[in-house]
Amino acid sequence: MVLTLLAVLPVAGDGTTGTKTILADRKSTETVDETIRYLLDYVSKSDCTFIRNGEPHTGKEASDHFKSKYEHFKSEIKTPEDFIQTSATKSMITGKPYLVKTTDGTEISCAEWLGKVLADYRKR
Repeated sequence: MVLTLLAVLPVAGDGTTGTKTILADRKSTETVDETIRYLLDYVSKSDCTFIRNGEPHTGKEASDHFKSKYEHFKSEIKTPEDFIQTSATKSMITGKPYLVKTTDGTEISCAEWLGKVLADYRKR
């Protein structure tokens, strides 16, 4: 299934809340901020180990780090995919990719792992 994403930005002064909305598929809509909050919460509650620059971190620690990067790049983030790319893919300092070690010991890139979490979220 191909998802079409469309950014919709309300016009200032039209009485809207200013929330950015994207069309996730033909049946549902999501707000970018709402989806990013979901992803951060999912990471925070995860039993996986998050590896940043070779050091293991809890889900809570990873979520806090991703949130700080999100706040830094917020003006550049228009979609949840932008969030994953800018905030949860690699270290800005070393360029090393962030990894996730799942509870069964499998290591995958954090970007891939979060992409799957996002896809599952959108299926709801």
